[in-house]
Amino acid sequence: MKKLLFLLLALGSALSYGQEALEHEPVANKAEYYVASYNDRKDMNDLIDWAQDFENWQNESGLYDSMASSLLVPYFIN
Repeated sequence: MKKLLFLLLALGSALSYGQEALEHEPVANKAEYYVASYNDRKDMNDLIDWAQDFENWQNESGLYDSMASSLLVPYFIN
């Protein structure tokens, strides 16, 4: 019984040591999401055109070098 208790304590302490050893601290992932709907007679092509204009503006300014933008389009199934 003592050997079993010693074995359980040894295994438990080995597992708790493995959880403490982090090579790198976790970094928070920050994002902004905007939800919208299309205006009359506007569609996905208009949104893509706007996104390309925004990307060009973003690249010209140089202020947003670490920023990435993308279009998230939901996929619905009836």
